[in-house]
Parts: sequence; C-alpha cells; structure tokens
Amino acid sequence: MDNAENKSGSLAPYTILDLCSDGGSLCSKWLADLGAEVIKIDAPHDDSKIAIDTSVHWRFMNMGKKSITLDLELKSDQEKFRLLARQVDAVIESHPTGWMDERGIGFDALRKETPGSFLPRYHLLVERAPMPIILAATLFFLLCLE
Repeated sequence: MDNAENKSGSLAPYTILDLCSDGGSLCSKWLADLGAEVIKIDAPHDDSKIAIDTSVHWRFMNMGKKSITLDLELKSDQEKFRLLARQVDAVIESHPTGWMDERGIGFDALRKETPGSFLPRYHLLVERAPMPIILAATLFFLLCLE
C-alpha cells in the first residue's frame, strides 16, 4: 500500500477503519483520496488469497490506505480492534448483518465504548450493492462528517 503519511485534503483530520469488501473498499478509497487516514483491516491470509493481494485490482482499491491484519475470530484481535476503534472517527464495515455483533464488536458495542465516534452502519455496502448505492452511501458518510 502507499505511504499514507502527510495526507492533505478536506478529510485530512479524520481517521477511518475499513473492514469492507470491494464495494466498501471503493467508498473508503474515495475517502482516502479526499485526505482521510484510512486503515484497512485485513483477515489473515491463507495461500489461496495471496494472488488476490498482489492483483492490480486489490492494489488500486487499497491505494493510499494503511493496513493491519487482524483475525476478528480471536478474542485477542477483537480487543486490538476495540482499541483501534476508540481512536478513530469512523468504522466502515460491510459484513453480513449480525457478523460483528456475534463477535462483540458490532455497532452497539462500539457505540458504548466510543460514544464520541461516528460509527455508520454500512450494511448497504454488501458485495452486490449497485454503484448508485455505493455513491449515495459515500455521499451520506461525507455529509455526516461535516
């Protein structure tokens, strides 16, 4: 990924955690392009995913983002995620409804731990979301930051 230090732009003061698949990754890419510090959280890789991470598509979608690997199935990594979530302005995720809640790191749990943060529920950005929905959700997110 690119060196995301010294960002400038209208969203430079904001830090966002990105737990999204392709649709949400496009949203967070645009946020990074506008200056936000975006931290992409990836699951640990197995041998079948190595080709994906080196693809042009993956590199383009994650350009300008920082990256960390967390296995959100593990309690220790869930705690690391909570610590990160307390320090950011927003968390964007596109897991199936209930996935984050089942691990104790969903919207309600994070809201209790980080009352000052804006934590959008980005369930609209599932893999099959059409581009107009992604554009509308990105616009909504940007308006809420103002």
